[in-house]
Amino acid sequence: MKNTSKNKNPIDFSPASGSEAIQARRGHLGFLFFFGNSPDLAKIEAERVAARLLPFLKYDSMITRQVAWFKSTELEKREKRDKGDKREEELKTKLNVLSNVQNVLGGTVKIAEIIGSVRSLNYLENELMQNLSQTSKHKINLAISNYSSGKVYVKSTLINLKNRLKTKNISCRFVLAKEADILSTAEIFHNKLDIWPNVEFNIVPMDGEFLIARTISVQNLNDWSKRDFGIPAPDAQSGMLPPKLARMMLNLRNRETIYDPFCGNGRVLLEAAYLGLDFIGSDIDQVKVESTKKNLRWLRDQYQLKITNEEIEKRIFVADAKTWNIESGILNIDTTFDIRHSRFQIVTEPDLGPALHYLPRISQAETIASNLLDLYFKSINNLITKTTSGVFVIPAWKTQEGHIIRLSDKILDKLNDSRYHLNKLGEYARPNSFIIREIYQINN
Repeated sequence: MKNTSKNKNPIDFSPASGSEAIQARRGHLGFLFFFGNSPDLAKIEAERVAARLLPFLKYDSMITRQVAWFKSTELEKREKRDKGDKREEELKTKLNVLSNVQNVLGGTVKIAEIIGSVRSLNYLENELMQNLSQTSKHKINLAISNYSSGKVYVKSTLINLKNRLKTKNISCRFVLAKEADILSTAEIFHNKLDIWPNVEFNIVPMDGEFLIARTISVQNLNDWSKRDFGIPAPDAQSGMLPPKLARMMLNLRNRETIYDPFCGNGRVLLEAAYLGLDFIGSDIDQVKVESTKKNLRWLRDQYQLKITNEEIEKRIFVADAKTWNIESGILNIDTTFDIRHSRFQIVTEPDLGPALHYLPRISQAETIASNLLDLYFKSINNLITKTTSGVFVIPAWKTQEGHIIRLSDKILDKLNDSRYHLNKLGEYARPNSFIIREIYQINN
């Protein structure tokens, strides 16, 4: 699979005069993960991905509603026996790994390395200057995002830093957030503030201090936009699962072979293929099956994936999720990958009901939920076995009266005292959406 991450120069860790305190702390405090609109779901995703791909990091705590601290426990242990260049080289490697993991995560908008802290914002400018003095470059972009409730005079601080850098023959262009004091993902991405020697400093409150964290990676908006809006066979009528949510759901998996029994236009399968996972998909609608195949061929060509037209034809097929038997049905699929004895992870978004153009009344939402109950109940009964587990989207509806009608409540009532275990992982809702997508992990 083609590496879609942006090329980045390694960060210069060479100590500068007066910066020993910062250098002594580097890598010890850890890293901050900044989440998007679904922080609860993004936190679980980041924890599970870190457990698989980042053995040197461990989730510690939520600092704010959307910022999580992952502590570098391994680096702290090594400090006692490794010094100097060896330890700094290891830290460089881990920064590169984290940058690549950014491309795996769907709910984490950026990752930042904690480089220091101050007890008072009065000392912020000097601390930032100590860090900036390490650069040997002569031209940089510079920004500050303030996540604290404390007053940071961002513009005046940036002007002062610019003037101080000028005395060191460093030309500085500063970037100001259009809204409040926090830069958007787009502002970071388009100004390349995650690529050295450019800098975005994040000021985050914790335990009476202010952490200073330097952005090392940010979501590649061009790449996400291409897979969101560039597919040749969209399905606006049925609504489309957002790619970032599909990615988060896949990262919640506990098995490596993915099956989407409601593949629609293939959102889940596209992200599974992008991640290099084994997958199969089906839908009761032949037109949707063909749309998925078309979109998979497009994805393969865009990212030079190693999957043939023949494999796509065999992996995507027509089936009714309420009745198709996985264990016997899979034996009839002649695939080129070893799937027959796999334990499946079902990742899917079933039917969400009719498209809504206004907030429904409670009675209307109740009717929609009741009409979908049979589909969800029978599909769960049929698909979740001792050899499968599932990550499902289950819809809920906002109403004119201000209440939320949740299909999950009806499913839980009907599955009461059954063999199934439903665990809600989080919610996803775009701004101004009438539907809330609840994400459930379902096991037998």
